[in-house]
This record gives sequence, C-alpha cells and structure tokens, in this order.
Amino acid sequence: MERRLRVGDLLRCPHCRGWHPVVKWHSEGTACTLRMLYFDCRGKRYYAGQEDLESRHQTKAASFGDGPTANTAT
Repeated sequence: MERRLRVGDLLRCPHCRGWHPVVKWHSEGTACTLRMLYFDCRGKRYYAGQEDLESRHQTKAASFGDGPTANTAT
C-alpha cells in the first residue's frame, strides 16, 4: 500500500525515474480540482494524483535538503 500523497512529497517519475516534488497548481476551482496535485519533468507538467489519496507512483516525504533549491544558500 502506497502512502497518501501530500504537497511537497517527492514522486518517483515514470518518465525519467528521478524524484520530483509534488505541487498544487490550482488556486481556485471545484473541491475536486483543488485536490489535484502535479509534478514537472523535462519542462512538462504531469498529474500526480489527488491530495490525501494513494498515489499510483512511488512517493516519499521530502526531508530537509532534498528539494531543487537544496544547497543553494551562499
């Protein structure tokens, strides 16, 4: 059983097999639309699933230092 999907989780990409952060794209819409989560890979946005439901892809909680801006402080 997969873990429930949340904003900020890392998702194992089925396209490049890398890990990408899950984001919420919609700021307004229906209740269903507001639960939709996405991830970006190679300049394209893909549907990741709905918030608080199981993902069909492997996911893990993002830990400190795992994001795209990790180690960029000067």
